Amino acid sequence: MYKTKLSLLAVLVGVVLMGAGCVKSDTSTNTDAVVAPTQGQPSSEPAGGSLPTSAPAASSASEPASKPTDTAPAKSEPSTAPDQPTQSAPVPTPQSTPAPMPAPAPAPEPAPAPKKVSAAIAGFSFQPNSITISVGDTITWTNNDGAPHTVTAGEGSFDSGALSSGRTFSKTFTTAGTYSYVCNFHGSMHGTVIVK
Repeated sequence: MYKTKLSLLAVLVGVVLMGAGCVKSDTSTNTDAVVAPTQGQPSSEPAGGSLPTSAPAASSASEPASKPTDTAPAKSEPSTAPDQPTQSAPVPTPQSTPAPMPAPAPAPEPAPAPKKVSAAIAGFSFQPNSITISVGDTITWTNNDGAPHTVTAGEGSFDSGALSSGRTFSKTFTTAGTYSYVCNFHGSMHGTVIVK
């Protein structure tokens, strides 16, 4: 059985080799029959009436055709992001400017307390001879002489009458002005009160 298979295999190899030899001899015969074209004659005419050999198959036939690339554009997917509402810039609220407060009026200065001023009658004179006071002040004269004296205003606004030794006389001046006074007993005695 094994020998039979070898015999069949040898026969097949021989048949293949014989076929290959016949194909080779036919190809060489056809190649020798081609005659080069002469000058002035077109190369398409065969020499000696022999038919031209068939053109070899294009090399592109033996190569597999390249597959076209998939150039379909990619579909853009719709945006699924929600529309954001546009926010307008905040409008500043106008600030009302408060009206300036008027400056408080300065408080009036309190009137000075009335003063009490002392004067003397001594040596047949008024001491001091001139006295300056404010409205509302009071002057008190004291007779320090042994003889009686008076304190009498020249215009008659005040008069102490006769003042014996040790007696006093007081006068409050409520009106501004200048007041001159004398002693009715002694004409050389005189004084002045200035009220401001």
